[in-house]
Amino acid sequence: MRDLALLAIASLMMALPAYPQQSSASQAASGQSDNAALQQKIRDLEDRLIALEGQRRHRRQRLRPRRRQQRRRHRCPQLRRRL
Repeated sequence: MRDLALLAIASLMMALPAYPQQSSASQAASGQSDNAALQQKIRDLEDRLIALEGQRRHRRQRLRPRRRQQRRRHRCPQLRRRL
């Protein structure tokens, strides 16, 4: 009985180091695909951010003439009052 227990423990001790090696190989393959997917998401988000920045610049340029006209309208009555 004692020999059987020692044999079982010894076989477990021999099998345990082989188990993580097998799982790490499969994790490496799945980790590479996960890494590629994350990198693609990052690229997509960067592209989206660049597009949004371009839209913001375009809208600011469209609004600038309107703001200048509004400022001029507000300034004219003030200048007339001073005179």
